Amino acid sequence: MKPVSLTISAFGPYAGEQTIDFERLGSQGLFLITGDTGAGKTTIFDAITFALYGEASGDVRKADMFRSKYAKADVKTFVRLTFEYANKRYIVERNPEYMRPKGRGTGMTMEKANATLEYPDDREPVTKSREVTRAITELIGLDCKQFTQIAMIAQGDFQKVLFANTEERGKIFRQIFGTDIYRVLQERLKDAVKKQWREYDELRRSINQYMDGIVCDSDSLNEEGAAIAEKMNLLKKEKFDGRVEEGILLLEQLCQVQKESLEYLQNEKQTLDEKIRSADELSGKVRENTKRKQLLEEKKQRLKELEPLLIKAKEDMLYAQEAAKDCERLDRAVEEYEKKLTLYEKIQKLDLAQRTKQQDIEEKVQKKQQEEQRKIRLEEKLQQEKENLKSYEGATVEKQRVEREIHTITEKRDSLENQKKKIVELETALSVRKESLSLQKKTEDHLLMQEQKLKEEQEQKKDAAGCEIVCKNALNDIRQKIRNLTEITEQLETAAKEVKRLGMEQDNAQKKYDTKSSELQQQKEVLEQVSDAERREKQAETESIKVSEAIRRQDELEDKLEDWEKISKNREKAQKEYQKEVTAQKQISEHYRKMEQQFWDAQAGILAQGLKEEEPCPVCGSVHHPLPAVIPQETPERDELENAKAEDAKSREKVSRLSEKAHQLMVQEEEKISAVLKDAKELLGISDDKMSLAEIRLENQKQKNANEVQRQEYKSQKEKAKNDLDTKNLLEQKMQDTQNELTLLSEKKNALGQKNATAKERYTQQKQQWEKNIADCGFMLENTEDSQIVLSQLSQIERERNMQFLQAKKDRERVEQIAGELKESEESKQKIRVTISSIQEEIAKLTGNKETVEKQMRTDMQSVCSQADIFGNTGTTIVQKIQEAEHEQMAFAEDVIVMMQNAASEKQVELSKKQEKERKKAALEKQIPLDETEIKELTSQIGAAENEIIRLQTEYVNEEKGLKELKEQVEDITKEEVQSQIEKCTEQKKNLEENREKTRETYNNYEKNTESEKGAIQVLLGQIRETEKLIALPEEEIEKQAEELRTKRSEIEENRASKYTSYHANMNICENVSKKQKEIAQTEQKYVWMKSLSDTASGMLTGKAKIELETYVQMAYFDRILIRANRRMLTMSSGQYELQREEETGSRKEKAGLELCVVDHYNGTKRSVKTLSGGESFQASLSLALGLSDEIQSYAGGIRMDSMFVDEGFGSLDEDALEQALKALLQLTEGNRLVGIISHVSELKDQIDKKIIVTKHRTPEGVSSAAQVE
Repeated sequence: MKPVSLTISAFGPYAGEQTIDFERLGSQGLFLITGDTGAGKTTIFDAITFALYGEASGDVRKADMFRSKYAKADVKTFVRLTFEYANKRYIVERNPEYMRPKGRGTGMTMEKANATLEYPDDREPVTKSREVTRAITELIGLDCKQFTQIAMIAQGDFQKVLFANTEERGKIFRQIFGTDIYRVLQERLKDAVKKQWREYDELRRSINQYMDGIVCDSDSLNEEGAAIAEKMNLLKKEKFDGRVEEGILLLEQLCQVQKESLEYLQNEKQTLDEKIRSADELSGKVRENTKRKQLLEEKKQRLKELEPLLIKAKEDMLYAQEAAKDCERLDRAVEEYEKKLTLYEKIQKLDLAQRTKQQDIEEKVQKKQQEEQRKIRLEEKLQQEKENLKSYEGATVEKQRVEREIHTITEKRDSLENQKKKIVELETALSVRKESLSLQKKTEDHLLMQEQKLKEEQEQKKDAAGCEIVCKNALNDIRQKIRNLTEITEQLETAAKEVKRLGMEQDNAQKKYDTKSSELQQQKEVLEQVSDAERREKQAETESIKVSEAIRRQDELEDKLEDWEKISKNREKAQKEYQKEVTAQKQISEHYRKMEQQFWDAQAGILAQGLKEEEPCPVCGSVHHPLPAVIPQETPERDELENAKAEDAKSREKVSRLSEKAHQLMVQEEEKISAVLKDAKELLGISDDKMSLAEIRLENQKQKNANEVQRQEYKSQKEKAKNDLDTKNLLEQKMQDTQNELTLLSEKKNALGQKNATAKERYTQQKQQWEKNIADCGFMLENTEDSQIVLSQLSQIERERNMQFLQAKKDRERVEQIAGELKESEESKQKIRVTISSIQEEIAKLTGNKETVEKQMRTDMQSVCSQADIFGNTGTTIVQKIQEAEHEQMAFAEDVIVMMQNAASEKQVELSKKQEKERKKAALEKQIPLDETEIKELTSQIGAAENEIIRLQTEYVNEEKGLKELKEQVEDITKEEVQSQIEKCTEQKKNLEENREKTRETYNNYEKNTESEKGAIQVLLGQIRETEKLIALPEEEIEKQAEELRTKRSEIEENRASKYTSYHANMNICENVSKKQKEIAQTEQKYVWMKSLSDTASGMLTGKAKIELETYVQMAYFDRILIRANRRMLTMSSGQYELQREEETGSRKEKAGLELCVVDHYNGTKRSVKTLSGGESFQASLSLALGLSDEIQSYAGGIRMDSMFVDEGFGSLDEDALEQALKALLQLTEGNRLVGIISHVSELKDQIDKKIIVTKHRTPEGVSSAAQVE
């Protein structure tokens, strides 16, 4: 990126609009930006950076500070930069946010920040500040931070990197190269190690706490279990100190014994459950039988009520069937009426068709008349077109004649215009040559006068060479004195600073000693506050385990409540299934009873067929048979009867099974309720046995939430105690460290006291040496007391003698320049004489050419006169003009050309008329045959239309006769009356049919209900008889036996629940301890490798230098920077100095890796960069800054910057060092690069020809700055 032009308006110290043309500085090389302090030298680079990125080049100035305080209110603040990148030019303009006067009214308004980027191609400009910044970043490939680091070595930043230690230099590199991710990684590794240590320590301490919670009640165990419990109690008393594995083994054996005991009790409980279930089944059957007897009586009563209703329903049904016979008559009446309705619809359709046909006939007659009129109009049009065609004969011949005349006129007009143009060009060329001849003669006279002046000036300055030598010797002498005095002064100031620094360090050491003493006292006080942390942690852990056990039992109670709810739902479902199956069984039994009755009726009918009067019946023995049995029409086979019987038995069995299932679920529900109420009494303190499931669940959840809150409180107490314990351990370590620091600080105080005394003695000696050097220069000085005044006076003398030397040098150079100028002047005079001769020859040649062209014009104008007849009305006028222009043809040539143009226009109009006639003739020739054809078609269409009209009229008359005959077939009754009769008959038929179906359905329902009740009575009788056969004991005895069994089962459940609690707690402890035993081994292993990794990344390895991971990465960048920096350092120091990264550090405790030293190749030594003198430090820092810029540019993707700025720092260099520094900077300009130096140093003004001079001046409006390129 290279700036081409920069325009600044009301920006910084520039109150008005200022344009800097960088193209005047050339495409490469050094240029100087110099001027008054505060005039705005650095502002130029700020303006470039702001135009590109909307920010300043440094951290001090912000974007909202750019509005000039000296600018008028109506002057806009903006920066416009034209720059070149990749051989293409771009223009970017940007303004900051600032207050300006309102466009309307009074007051101020905010001008919003805005920007525009214009491309060199056809792309649309980019607008809006952020979009422009993004586009610039994408174009150049650098953001603002990278650009300022590459393109600008900023004022005051030279020595930051040079004298920084590893930590400070690391912060700088972190900001430049973005290595903060490695520091974050180091911190995260440290945090992970601390977290892993806490996890490991917590596991180690929690194992012992778990083992304390083992439950081992020897009274509830067998002999083997009691022995194990006794051993376990002994270990608990010893706190399992070193015997955790033995305790885990005993715990596993104890859990096995408790498990076997629980299994035995579970088997006992299951046996009792079977007995209780059998007793409950008998009791349930007794209760069911009682309910069946009650239901039997209800069924009999219902049967008596149904019999009279059945008889009444049958009578109603027979009456309705008789009335429904009238439906056939109504159907026949409806059929007759529908036939008449069909005739009406046919008449309506025919009537509509007739009206449509009449309308069609009228339309066709009208269309025929329209076509006849159209035919007449076409015949008239055809006659007129034939007459017009005759009038257009001969139009083509006339058109061709006019075209030839236009061509002739145009040729002659163009010829005259060309000749006129050549004459004008020749006259212009003659005028230019005459002016050039006059100018050359004036230049020759001026050279003669200038040569005379140069000879006079040469005579005045003939002694300039000798004066230069004298001034140079005097200047070197004063500079040597200044260097000697400056060196001694610097040493004296260094000694004074050392005395002051040691005194301050001694005071700081005393303050630190007092501070550390106070810290140690505070740490002791805090340690007393957290001394009982371990006891509080164990107490909180114990209480937390108790609350957790209560929550576990409440979770078990919740599970039991869910089981209760589930069993209750299953019981309700079973009862519904039982009721459904009872209904189905009744229907099956009724069906079987009917089939059985039919079967036996058939058997009776078969026997009745063989009965004879006066012969005994084989069944009853009667000899009279007044009403013998008749065989039914539908008689089931014996196999069908057996199948129905089997289905009836199967259904009865299913009913019995579902009844038993519902009873079992009811018993299970009662057991579950009993268990839940018992647990609720123990856990929740509930004394009400009639509480519902929802109430118990609500109370359980309420107390569980309270326990959860308490557990969280214990957990918080434990965490606080644990944190206090960590604080205690940390404080003990800190107290030890603080005590060690106090010892070191005491030793440091004593050492600083001795160093301070030595430094004061050294300062006294250097003061005496300084006074001696002052005495040597005293004859030149007015004040010899203050070192700064002395150096200022000597500098003033140096500047005066330097000015004398420079003036002498300029005079000597001017003498040499005058000799060269005199020689150049003589050469210029010879060249001018040759040029004058050449111009005179050209004037003669141009004059001849002009006469030739004028002669040709006269010939062409005579030719126009001979053909005047083709010009029409203007022909005579043109001839008169040409005759008048016989002697002054140029004056009248323009008028003749205009007249010829007018004649050509008239001919063009005439040609247009001829062309229009020709076009109309062609159109008529084409249109006439078309019109004739259309007339023939219309004649044919008219004949066809007449035939179609006759046909339609004939059809209309015939159809009208048919319609009249249909209307005669319909009687006097109307269509609406027919529709009304149809609806009336249909409604009567519908009512009769609905009444018949309704009475039949009522009778069927009563008959079905009667049969159902009879079947149910038979089923109930059978069930009652079967149940009474099975039950031998009374209901009270059965209930008594069942109650005794339940009491025994409750005792076993209580015993088992007590043992299960101990077993469950011990199993949890066993699982947790076993799990944590494996976990602690894994945690310890993970902690070891994480600690090693963190120490490596943080540079904390024992016996190794303290090089962190981030520093290690930065070392690679630093090495590359030094390689680039040493290319300039070796050049500027004439091969004496080379910068090198320090491989070793004096202390293992300090951060290392980025320390910097300098190698002195003159004596082969290596020393700290802090030992370099002021000028050498500038060379080193400049080299380092340039190397850093190159590395950043490489880091940004190899992007090339074709311009660079260096801000100040050259004042500390002597003449030779300054030349070497400029030589190094000149190397930067290779490859078409511009390097700008912002400096006050006067020597640079003489050595750098290209300059931007910035000045500050006062005007009536205020202070303003201006920049001028020289």
